[in-house]
Amino acid sequence: MSKHKNWLNIAEEDMQAAEWCFKGEKYLWTVFMCQQSLEKAIKAIYIYKNDKNPPRKHDLLSLSKSAEILDILTEENIDLFTHLNLYYIETRYPEKREELKAKCNKQNTLNILNQSKEMLECLKNMLKK
Repeated sequence: MSKHKNWLNIAEEDMQAAEWCFKGEKYLWTVFMCQQSLEKAIKAIYIYKNDKNPPRKHDLLSLSKSAEILDILTEENIDLFTHLNLYYIETRYPEKREELKAKCNKQNTLNILNQSKEMLECLKNMLKK
């Protein structure tokens, strides 16, 4: 299996994990896994286009620029990526973790999960072109 497909498979597994976390009412982890899924999907695109390892970054917008897809993202995509970036970086710090966790109610988290699943499908479709 090609390297970009390996990354894409892991992205899909991370999205499944996000769904399981949501079902288990672990909303902070749901959002975190959404970020992880999209990060790996963008890295799959980078590998597909460049045939080399992706940058060791976690910022979805920066990765999108490196993968040369930033220009085709919608404002809604950019907003989602900006929001998800907070959950990668800030969940590592205990003082921020509780603040973010408080924002992760069921409805907000479901919205993020659904947007992330749609975005994952869009990213996967970019690999088919």
